[in-house]
Parts: sequence; structure tokens; C-alpha cells
Amino acid sequence: MNKNCLEISQRIIEMTGVDIFDNTRKREYVQLRALACYMFREKMNMRWRNISEFFISMGKSLDHATAIHLVNMYPIYAKERPELKEIESCFVFEDNENYDEIDRVNYLRSQVEKLNSKIYKLRGQVKELKKRPVYNPDDIEMLKLFSDVPADKVDELLERITLLKKSWTWKSKDKCQVIESY
Repeated sequence: MNKNCLEISQRIIEMTGVDIFDNTRKREYVQLRALACYMFREKMNMRWRNISEFFISMGKSLDHATAIHLVNMYPIYAKERPELKEIESCFVFEDNENYDEIDRVNYLRSQVEKLNSKIYKLRGQVKELKKRPVYNPDDIEMLKLFSDVPADKVDELLERITLLKKSWTWKSKDKCQVIESY
């Protein structure tokens, strides 16, 4: 959570006595939320998603589309209610702070965490692949031979192969001896 956002929103709440994080659509709440969103976006160059995440972290459901709408509506609210401009003028923003860069760092950190978890999963998959048997060329030819057998014929194929193997065993045991005679 951005501590500057928290400070700004707390000062707005202190100055007006209106909790901008209350889940209400009353006009004064909406207008003050618009002021906060306007300052976050226009003065601090925050991303829409980060503005939304800040409000959500404070208990107010607000998506990025609502933040965009509030910022677009702020000039209208400021004409209707001049004290919004007075409240806005109470805040001084330093140009040397690059809030967009701070947001970018947070984004990159989350991406690094995602990539680390993917690496962990891939290492597990590599370990599983190493456990698989290694086939010689004859085995591969045999596997190719059976790869296109229809699923409904697999049982029949296994039965026939079993019978063929049994025939080999009894044939090898039945050896005929040729007796030579004069």
C-alpha cells in the first residue's frame, strides 16, 4: 500500500469528517473520492489498477473503471462544489518522486514471484521426466507400431499378444529329438 495515498486520504477524512472508504453513494462521499482519485492519478501519476487496489485494501470496493469515471467527473464536481479545489490546494506534491516508477517496481516484484513459482513447477516436471524409462530404438519402433491402435481394440490386442507369447513358451519346450538309425 502506498503510504502517500494513505496520508492523503487520511487528511481528506480529517478535513471533511467524511470517510471516503465508506461503501455509500452519497454525493459528498463520491465527490471526495473523486478528489482523491484525481490527486492519485493526476498529481502522483498512479496507474488505474493501483488506485483501485488502494481503495480495495482500505475496504472500499472500487474497480479501475470507477476510478477513471471519478477522475473524469472531478472537474464537474469542483465547479459544483468549490471547496474541493480548496482541499486540493492544501496538498503539495514534489516533482522528484516518481510514483509511476514505484508502481513499476511493485509490478516487477510480483512478476518475479510468479516466474519463481513457474521455475519451481518446471523443476518438478523435469525431475518427473528424468524418472521415466529410456527406450532403445527397438522399443521406440514397437511403441510406434501400437500408437495408432483404436482404443476399443486395445483389449483384443493385449489378449492376442499374450496368447502369442504363451505359444512361444510351449513351442520352445517341445523339442523333438531326431534319432538316427542305420
